[in-house]
Amino acid sequence: MRNLLVWLVAILVPLMLFLQVNQAYEYQRLSTTIRKQRSQITELIEENNRLDVGRAILENPARIEQIATEELGLSVIESQRIIKVRLNNSRRVGE
Repeated sequence: MRNLLVWLVAILVPLMLFLQVNQAYEYQRLSTTIRKQRSQITELIEENNRLDVGRAILENPARIEQIATEELGLSVIESQRIIKVRLNNSRRVGE
């Protein structure tokens, strides 16, 4: 019986040490992964903020008007020059 107990201890102690080392290694690996992902999230948030600013600049009505008038040669027309066309949809095809 005593011999069996010695063998069990001889096997279990290294096994427990191996499991402890393996757990510490896994913890370090996961910690590194989390740090990298947090850094990536921060970079993505900053990029998203830059894109939001860029979109706000592009959507600026004054900028759009400037491009329309200066680059495209468009101008605002008077309301009396607008012709409204109404389509009568009461007729069916084939009647």
